[in-house]
Amino acid sequence: MIVKHTPCSQRLGEKTQRIKQTLYKYLFKPELEHFLKLSGLKEIYCAGWMTNKLPGFDTWGIYFIITPQINTN
Repeated sequence: MIVKHTPCSQRLGEKTQRIKQTLYKYLFKPELEHFLKLSGLKEIYCAGWMTNKLPGFDTWGIYFIITPQINTN
């Protein structure tokens, strides 16, 4: 899902209306894990927001606990 959100103003007769648009993109867990790895981070825990249950197809929001990836070379 992509939603555009950009500040702008439009004049409607005597009134000015402010319109905002922002770009959002839904990320699937594998995509986010990929970006974490590219950034040198790793997931410690992932759960549903305000439920602490493992996310499923009916989970709207989730949170991740992440930590820096430590290389032991």
